[in-house]
Amino acid sequence: MKIGDEQKVMGCFSILAKKETIEGVQYELYNGKELKDKFGIVRIFDNDSGEAISIKKYRDYDNAEKKFDKAISILKWKNTY
Repeated sequence: MKIGDEQKVMGCFSILAKKETIEGVQYELYNGKELKDKFGIVRIFDNDSGEAISIKKYRDYDNAEKKFDKAISILKWKNTY
């Protein structure tokens, strides 16, 4: 999948907003498909097994994005040492 692709996640039509792959694990951030949709979803997906590790839906996209960005920055920092 690429940024901007539509995907049904947790029963919600969503658009892939950001993604990062770190050590075979894909971290994805989704926003609602419609402008009225305020939610955000963070999904963590294991590329080797093809299974979701974790999926969490947030009431608002901004909060989901903050959690996503923080997790990615921590993971990238850990992988540099």
